[in-house]
Amino acid sequence: MSGAQRDVFRLCGTTIDGKYRVLSAVGAGGFGVVYRGVHEGFDAPVAIKCLKLPDELSPEAQQDFVRRLRDEGRLLLQLSRLSPGIVQALDIGAFTTQEGGRVPYLVLEWLDGETLAGHLERLRAGGGGALSRREAILLLDPAARALAVAHEQNIAHRDVKPENLFLAEAGGARTLKVLDFGIAKIIGDQRSRTAALASTAEGPSAFTPRYGAPEQFDKQRGATGPWTDVFALALVFVELVTGARALEGEGIVELYSVVVDPALRPTLRARGVSAPDAIERVLSRALSVSPRDRYPDAGAFWRALIAAEGLEDELPSLPPRSPPAAREAETQVEGANARGGPARGAEHAGTPAGIGFEPTVPHRTDPALQRPGSAPPAAAGAEPAPRPDHGAASGEAVVVRNAPNQRARPGRRGLVALALAASAVAGAAVAVLRRPPEPPPQPSRAPIAAPEPPRPASTNPEAAALYQEALQAYRDGAPDVAARTMERAVALDRGLGAGHLRVAIWTFRQRPAVAREHFQLALLHRAALGERDMALLDAAEPYVRQPSDAVSWERRLEAAVARFPVDPELLVYLGAARFAQLRFDAAVEAYDRALALDRGHVLAWGLKGESLGMKGDVAAELAAYQACAETAPGATLCLANRVRLLHRQGDCQQVEEHARRWLSIDPKAAPAHRHLALALHARGAPRESVLVALEQGWAAVPEGERRAKELLDRISLAVLDGDFELAVEHARAWQREVAGRNDQDAHASPALKLAELYREMGLPREAGRVADDFLRRMSAWSEPATTADWTIAFLPYSLRAASMTQEAYDAARSAWVERVQSKWRAAAQEIKPEHRWLLWTEAYAAGVETAADAAAAFETMPLDQPLPSESGRWLLLDLRIGKVYALAGKGQEAIGPLTRVARSCAALADPFSTTEARLYLGMALEATGDLRGAAAAYEAVLERWGKARPRSISAEQARARLAGLRARR
Repeated sequence: MSGAQRDVFRLCGTTIDGKYRVLSAVGAGGFGVVYRGVHEGFDAPVAIKCLKLPDELSPEAQQDFVRRLRDEGRLLLQLSRLSPGIVQALDIGAFTTQEGGRVPYLVLEWLDGETLAGHLERLRAGGGGALSRREAILLLDPAARALAVAHEQNIAHRDVKPENLFLAEAGGARTLKVLDFGIAKIIGDQRSRTAALASTAEGPSAFTPRYGAPEQFDKQRGATGPWTDVFALALVFVELVTGARALEGEGIVELYSVVVDPALRPTLRARGVSAPDAIERVLSRALSVSPRDRYPDAGAFWRALIAAEGLEDELPSLPPRSPPAAREAETQVEGANARGGPARGAEHAGTPAGIGFEPTVPHRTDPALQRPGSAPPAAAGAEPAPRPDHGAASGEAVVVRNAPNQRARPGRRGLVALALAASAVAGAAVAVLRRPPEPPPQPSRAPIAAPEPPRPASTNPEAAALYQEALQAYRDGAPDVAARTMERAVALDRGLGAGHLRVAIWTFRQRPAVAREHFQLALLHRAALGERDMALLDAAEPYVRQPSDAVSWERRLEAAVARFPVDPELLVYLGAARFAQLRFDAAVEAYDRALALDRGHVLAWGLKGESLGMKGDVAAELAAYQACAETAPGATLCLANRVRLLHRQGDCQQVEEHARRWLSIDPKAAPAHRHLALALHARGAPRESVLVALEQGWAAVPEGERRAKELLDRISLAVLDGDFELAVEHARAWQREVAGRNDQDAHASPALKLAELYREMGLPREAGRVADDFLRRMSAWSEPATTADWTIAFLPYSLRAASMTQEAYDAARSAWVERVQSKWRAAAQEIKPEHRWLLWTEAYAAGVETAADAAAAFETMPLDQPLPSESGRWLLLDLRIGKVYALAGKGQEAIGPLTRVARSCAALADPFSTTEARLYLGMALEATGDLRGAAAAYEAVLERWGKARPRSISAEQARARLAGLRARR
């Protein structure tokens, strides 16, 4: 069938809901079509599954169908976020065709590869098809773990078969994913069970008889549930090892006779393949006729099979399923399985909001929000987090890396995203189910987490809702929004200790004094905290103390993670603690563990990318952001990080394009408006366009911070125009705006701008007065959350104003360096190369203005330490390295770092640094004999500040040097 013939909805070439551009139809069945599409905002491929509503449905029934599809989509979203082995759900909705028909659709990640069924068919066609037991286990391992995660949530697939297992390819690796949770159930609900079982060749049914369990043929044999998936998974395993169908027979009657006969268990030995007694015992139990005799879920079955094959050391362990979660399911209404859907009142706790859904309760993996007795998410290490170079569609392909027999790895097929049997678009049912009596728990080597705490109690419903909303925002990569929302929650309920604790952690770097107040309130109300949050409270104490102790923070977090190994939030904090110590490899390891538990944790993706960038691996950093975007297209954090990386690289056109894409997703993102303004200015757009972008950004900033942001930008605009007097007025207004603040950061920023302005205007004494005033008052304000204070930034201005002698300056500088190092030592923090370059930049290079200054600074330059990578290097480090080299007569060494500053997109953000870089770049080029390049650099300075009011000493220097060049010609 051609793509045009499959396009029954006539969607190719159109855009659905303004977001998804439809490219082609790639699969069709009795109840729908799968299209390949592109997410317009991210320019990323997606699969769009469009379902045909049965003709016999009334309009009311059609509306109910769409509603039920949305409910099932929420469940799929929850599952896909908990496991990389489940195809990722991205969006859900419905649209109206040109003919007026209603079409529900589901948007999924695009996968390249083939179904396990197609893979096996090719192997058999080539004379193969049978794998060793080890190969089969390694191949099925990602899917088995994915089913274990679903079962932990009391969700059963109920149609596990090779057609619903997909070998996804990405980055040269392959991994097995589980397809089609949930859709068949709501379709099957519209037909009788008899009709559903009548044929497997026409439309989706409640199950596929070839892989059906006894209870699916006859509900009198018991309820369906996770144990039903165990039966099917065991059949697939037997099929892989024997190379033939596990169940012999044709048609439902023959298959039913086989599947319910206790003497005809389809184990390996029964199918003519030798197997150890341990393997036979595991398979005999998994394939028992009675559900009560089977393993209760996929996790228990898979642990037993791994142990029987002796692969415990080769594969990460799975934790046992939480008994309370299973018991909870037993309380649901009788007969839920017969209806094919959740019993009334059996909603899943913690179902996350998907793209296009209104959030209801926070993400399931946050233990603080789980109701008493609910089960934890998948175990830490259940599957390795996807590597950036593997792409978002793939976890790590265990079967490819470990299998010695390469028959299990054919060449790349690159066919379609979602494997559809020709007979059906949708697969099996998802349900919260009654279950039979629980068999005795199986022994396991997996760590058992301490009991999860209940949801934080609040008598204020609005506070409880805001608490949940804040946690979701944090996971979705919006920490600023999360912090503001959580502050609203604790304002409504001052006794919400878990909320105060998170405000303290989330705001400490920006507002340490405020954070410490909230931490004290968390201590005051710690009696209401659960065990997990008590562990987090203990771990956070060294983080929020003065000085902050990142090493102790990390050690205590490691202890908390050991107790609660399936908690992504704790792992993200652990990664941040390691990042703060510049231990980027260790940080990536923590983020990978978090992503193995919750692949949709956007913040973990973003922080992982930043860590990779600080290592200097720009390609891996970009790959991480791309994987993040494909995993969670509605999130903006990773897109924002990519914009910042492009900004540092000076790719202003890409900054503009990505900023616009960012705004297409989140029109109220203030940083996106600002980056757009920076890119527009760097690319020479009209001033009016730049100003509009800035104004839109100001409007998006919270009211309490809006005026300060506006004044900062107005200073930059005035400086770029050479109107230094107007810039001084704005800086003074900024100082008045922050007069009531109690932190050094708030006061230091406008004071430094004012001192910079006076210096550039040739008024060193005025600059010195500003510096002296700050230094006299700074002790009354709280120090920054970092281990440094602002003394060193103002000392050079006091020296140039002659209000401080050289000896006093040297002594104050040495005291600052010793103070910083002693704080690091007190925190048991290793002083790394990045730390040494930071110290040198601030203490020795910042005040350089003459050749003598440069010579002295060059003597202290830590050349024995490697420079931070270019991708992670801050702007001022490049500027000051280049300036020292240029003034010290080392022009060739100066050109690289100064060029990076001059070509960056940061002129609007930091006009002083970018203009100063051009001046010293001219000097460096002049020293190397590139007089034409030097003249161009000096002319760029004059173009910006040649008519500055009242004057610009940089422009005067550039003019004098340019005149000297012309005299030499």
